[in-house]
Amino acid sequence: MIATQFLSLVPFQAHASGSTNNDDIAFDLQKAQSYILSQYDPSLGLVRENEHIEKYWLWSDNELAAAALRGYTPNISENITKSILNYMGDYGAFRSAYGAILGKDTSFLAPLNKNVTDKVWYTDFSTGNTELQCADYADIAFLKAIHYYKIGDYAQSTECYLAGQRMFDGTGFKDRAYAADDNRYSTYKVALWKIAAELARGGDEDVIVAGKADEILTKLQDAETGGVYTHYRSGFVQDSQTNVETTSLAIFAFDTSLLQPKLAPPTPEMLEECKELGIEEEKCSEQAIMTEQSRRVNTPSGTQIELLGNPSMLVMFGLLAAGIGSGAVVFYVKSRNAKEKSRGRNR
Repeated sequence: MIATQFLSLVPFQAHASGSTNNDDIAFDLQKAQSYILSQYDPSLGLVRENEHIEKYWLWSDNELAAAALRGYTPNISENITKSILNYMGDYGAFRSAYGAILGKDTSFLAPLNKNVTDKVWYTDFSTGNTELQCADYADIAFLKAIHYYKIGDYAQSTECYLAGQRMFDGTGFKDRAYAADDNRYSTYKVALWKIAAELARGGDEDVIVAGKADEILTKLQDAETGGVYTHYRSGFVQDSQTNVETTSLAIFAFDTSLLQPKLAPPTPEMLEECKELGIEEEKCSEQAIMTEQSRRVNTPSGTQIELLGNPSMLVMFGLLAAGIGSGAVVFYVKSRNAKEKSRGRNR
């Protein structure tokens, strides 16, 4: 996830669902992809963190960028992947919480940033002794929700998703990283919320979350460069720089197909079965059918009752329905605190 419409001469714009204040403004996917491309250094075959910071993060930045550019500049996307593989041969395998959405080995251990050579770095999620918990960090909650959903543990997936969603206050996510980061909201957590709603939840909830998340992400896209700001405060006041990591995740939030392998078109029989299962035609596949059938068998009874009977969830959906008011763990406080404060990187 590879959408051919991005190759159109007319920029593709993803319109925010349910927008109340920005009906004529849309998130510009092509401009966001162009921003990532502008950070590409052909001598290294990698993208830098942003225009102000000459650091080239193998993962997660370049892994995310390679996926975000697949349908926009396939050759550059392939070059980035090859460059990562060259470094991996010398310095180890990819291990990250982002493996949950990238289809790679997933680890939720506390991360450690490592320098490879000069300007090249990576974040290793396999060296710590403590696993990051859904109840502590919104990003981990949503990534774990996707991970558990993919391996068929739907009860755990639901538990993590709801743990993350409970941290949403109508403006952003207040988790353990929020206070440590001077009470700033992390934009990429909003993107992960929407991605998790689509990949691990679906249905009406996907639509409701999309309306709110689209508005927030659109507000935080730079109109000139297309990059997405990493942090913001109440009232959606930007308080950071833009960077590749956040912009890539925002792109995925508007087009999760970039995270999926290309599949053969569904047969008429599969389309009929998808219709019976309530799966949208554009999302119909053998895997989608198997997943939905398994979900119906394994989803614990009472989930809907839990949602409707939980006052905090009713408040949540009230906030979503009302639209935006006037008003990173992120990966993670101990390992990234000094780095984040100095340059505005996700936490």
